[in-house]
Formats: sequence, C-alpha cells, structure tokens
Amino acid sequence: MDFKLPTKPEDLVWLAGPVIGVIVLLLALVGIGAGSSEGDTNPAPSTNVKPTTEQPTPSPTPTTEAQSGRFENNVLDSLDYRFEITKVEVVRAGGRENVLGSKPVIVFTYDFTNKRAREVDTIEAWVGTFSAKQEDENVRQDLQMAVFYTDDLADNKVVKPNGKVTAQFAYELKDADLPVTLSAQTGLILKSGAGKQVYPIK
Repeated sequence: MDFKLPTKPEDLVWLAGPVIGVIVLLLALVGIGAGSSEGDTNPAPSTNVKPTTEQPTPSPTPTTEAQSGRFENNVLDSLDYRFEITKVEVVRAGGRENVLGSKPVIVFTYDFTNKRAREVDTIEAWVGTFSAKQEDENVRQDLQMAVFYTDDLADNKVVKPNGKVTAQFAYELKDADLPVTLSAQTGLILKSGAGKQVYPIK
C-alpha cells in the first residue's frame, strides 16, 4: 500500500483532525494514570487503631467530715475533747463536800484533755458534752448541776490547748434509788449523739 504525503493545504487540515483526536485521548489516559498514582502515595488512615477509652484517675476529694468518737467504757474521745471518767460516787446530803446540799449528789471524777485551738473551762466543756437523767417507766427527770458540791476538783479550771487536768462534775439527784443515765454528744454547733452509759446508785 502506497502512502503519499498530502501536498495541498486543505488535505493537511483534513489529516490533522484525527491526529489531534488521538493526542487528546492519550493525554486523557496519562492524566487518569497520574491521578491514580498520586492517590496511592496518600493512603487512607488505618482503621485498625483502637481509640483510647481509659479515663484519667480523678484526684481524691478531701473530706471535711468531723471525726468524733463514741462514749463507751467511761471514755469519750472526740475531735474537740477527751474525757475519761475515773471514779463515780454518791455523796449524801450534809455529807463530805455536800454540807449545804439538801439532796444527795452523784459525782463524776474525770481526766480532761482540751484538743481545741483555744482555751476552754472544764464546766463549759462538760455541760456542752454531757447531760444526765433519772427515769423509770412513768417519768424522766433531768438532773442539774449540784451547785453546793465543794470539792477542790469541782472548781472550774481554764484549760489551755492540748492541756490536761483532773476535774469533777456533780449532779443533784432527784431520786435516791433510780440509776443515772449519762448521755454524750459531740460537735460545737451541730450536735450529734455519741452514746450513753448507765450508772447505778450505790
């Protein structure tokens, strides 16, 4: 088959059309390949990595609860005071240290420690902590301080922070036979019951 080059300008234009179409097609194919190749250089992130679910350990929250003890075995050791009752006795009216009293009294001798940051007197600390009563199935009788009991240990003492003294507190009895229930409470503003003990009258 003989192929002759066109010699006329109009023949050249007729031949150029198909050639240009082939060139455009080749460029399109090259562009698609290049785009595919570029996509391979930036692969999608791997989905095999598991997200972290572990949470940081929270810091412990400081507690503000007041630690108060219980009144048992003749001891109350609270946040503010420590009382240890070492002796309990009944003194009759007109007897030793109760000469002016018209009724018998029950006397609590105790060792006291002031755990507060300020001074406190022994009567204030005892009255703010303890209360006493005599009761039966019919009646309850609250006991009051025996103002005429005069033992030296019953004198009011001002105790410094961390100071320790031996003191006494006496209640005037309402009944000569009924036992005395001594109840304790802790806390300076919001009072909380700390237990009770029963002392027979001997």
